[in-house]
Amino acid sequence: MPLLNGVMLPDFPIITAGYGLKTPFGILLPPGGMVAAYVRSTGFQDGDDPAIAGNLCADVNSALARVRSGLGDTVVCLPGHTESVTSATAWSNLKAGTKVVGVGQGSAMPTFTFNNTAAQLVLNKADVTIQGLRFQYDGVNTVVLAISVTGADNAIVDCDHRISQTAKSPTTCIQLGSGGDRFLFAGNNVRGLDSVVAGDFLLNSAVVTDFRIINNVMIAPCTAASGLVRVAAVASLNCFIAYNHIANTAAASTACVAFGAAASTGMVNDNRFSTLNNGTASSQGLTMGAGCLIRPNQNFSTDQPVLSGILNPLPAT
Repeated sequence: MPLLNGVMLPDFPIITAGYGLKTPFGILLPPGGMVAAYVRSTGFQDGDDPAIAGNLCADVNSALARVRSGLGDTVVCLPGHTESVTSATAWSNLKAGTKVVGVGQGSAMPTFTFNNTAAQLVLNKADVTIQGLRFQYDGVNTVVLAISVTGADNAIVDCDHRISQTAKSPTTCIQLGSGGDRFLFAGNNVRGLDSVVAGDFLLNSAVVTDFRIINNVMIAPCTAASGLVRVAAVASLNCFIAYNHIANTAAASTACVAFGAAASTGMVNDNRFSTLNNGTASSQGLTMGAGCLIRPNQNFSTDQPVLSGILNPLPAT
């Protein structure tokens, strides 16, 4: 954990320094950016700074209408904010360079619940950062695609993701599509109810370059052979998946990260995988289809309790 004036900052995301920082002492904005609006579903509260009252919105899309395109403006979601996502135009006012930042820990995190099977946040602009929000993909059963990423240089960092609860789970939570080059998914927590299996959590469905999936904790059930991170049969280039702890808690799971049968390139390094197949752990956790060109290093997989993980895949000879 980094130090600032002698104070430990567990919430300080080193890897997102170029995007602006959320700290326990406030939000540090990059030069030139401004807070375009504050968001809180319950409105102005007694004791609030009067400056907030004049720039307070009830939902994120209204706040996004106040953002200047490409100038690094920030929308700040205040503690206790809640929103129901019910359509594919929920964030239709999104602009390039926007940061949507949540303030609050645990139950106070700004929370977005997907309550319609067609509900979707479309991140189709460049340089968008989402940080410090809680996403609940299980307001109804089988949400088709909750977050679609087709803008370049987007980032989802330091967020909490609930993918399943009692008898409800999505088909796909986050999908990286054509145009979504250099996507960053870092420092997130992903969780779900073991008995309710989702389809895909993070799906790369098109040829993209330089995506980064770094330093996340994911303990949830997704399709047994697809895992929580899946690259479809598309040749994505310079992929980098590292320093994650991923457990696929679906019954008889064999994959945490799965690459399809295509010539994807890049590296998968220093991850820890847990599956439930109780077979050969060295062939589980990370799976790669025919023609895959990924180079793995120092990934460990376990498929049984009380036993340490072993190298997956086995060392080169």
